[in-house]
Amino acid sequence: MQAVGPTDVDFPTKASRAIASQVILGLSYLHSLGVCHGDLNLNNILLHRPFQGLSVKDMYKRYHMPYKMVLHRADNAPIGPEAPSYVVHSMAPIPSHEITSCRIKISDLSSAFMVGHEPKYASTTLPVTPPEALFEEK
Repeated sequence: MQAVGPTDVDFPTKASRAIASQVILGLSYLHSLGVCHGDLNLNNILLHRPFQGLSVKDMYKRYHMPYKMVLHRADNAPIGPEAPSYVVHSMAPIPSHEITSCRIKISDLSSAFMVGHEPKYASTTLPVTPPEALFEEK
């Protein structure tokens, strides 16, 4: 299993097993409620960092201060009120020895559906949507 997000760092085997076990338990719980996730992938598995008992100062010392990145439009026009003026980059990755004690959260249930009410087509982004899903006559 690889790290969630853009870091592409391999997790130690023990950590990978702990994460996979939690994902299976989470999916089992959803399925027991009759819910299918519909789009489970690495970007939808979030690691919950162990912040309990840490002050903000200690948290920044341990994981480093997150930093802001100013947004610029590709055409160099000014940013409008509909967009943020900056984004905050994520903090440093969790040290591998802490991953085994981390809890995971399964996120992005936007493609979820109830058993027995399966969608006709899988939820996909427009560039990879099959033409029959776009042009089907009703």
